[in-house]
Amino acid sequence: METLNQLKAHNAKYQWHPMGPPKALEAQAPHIISQGNGVYIYDIDGYPMIDGTAGLWNVNVGHNRPEIKAAIIKQLDELAYYSGFHGTSNPRSIELSHKLIAMSAPEAMGKVLFLVVVQMPLKLRLK
Repeated sequence: METLNQLKAHNAKYQWHPMGPPKALEAQAPHIISQGNGVYIYDIDGYPMIDGTAGLWNVNVGHNRPEIKAAIIKQLDELAYYSGFHGTSNPRSIELSHKLIAMSAPEAMGKVLFLVVVQMPLKLRLK
């Protein structure tokens, strides 16, 4: 594992950071976020910040939630992942789709489609 000084030195040197000019980020490297708890994130120096973007909108329930970690471990113990392509399924995706349909009853949603990559919804719409 790299030291804090090594991480800081290597931050913009070896990794592209989206949404910023590379040369400017090399001169003033982005914050290195090393920990999260609830709505807070912490940089490698321990400075706390509110995670206003929720990990870029994919951690909207907060960081380090014990019940979510327990559910992830339970799922990994059972089956890490299996796609629903070409006539296959798995029990948890069936249960979740049933729950989502029930929750969205006012919208009269009929089916759920689970996707892995962001580009797939656009491709499916174009078809």
